Amino acid sequence: MNGHTASFDLFWSAYPRKEGKGKCRAWWKRQRPDAALVSTMLAKIEQAKHTKKWKDDGGQYIPMPSTWLHEERWEDEFAARPAPSRPVQVVL
Repeated sequence: MNGHTASFDLFWSAYPRKEGKGKCRAWWKRQRPDAALVSTMLAKIEQAKHTKKWKDDGGQYIPMPSTWLHEERWEDEFAARPAPSRPVQVVL
């Protein structure tokens, strides 16, 4: 298993909405995010999981994972205070 496959699997496991896996995998293959970006993404997903938007109505407002990737949503800022979490480290 190569590093990009492993890092995609980490992303897919962390992201709470499991739709459009093929489209996400194609994005991952094209963009080839490095370990630092993957760590940022995983940390931002963990923060987002604690926001009202992602928790309300059974997660109805969680963006599709392909949308999250294409719109670079890991750069979003949250008004809600995220729950404390441990740092995420990715080793490829």
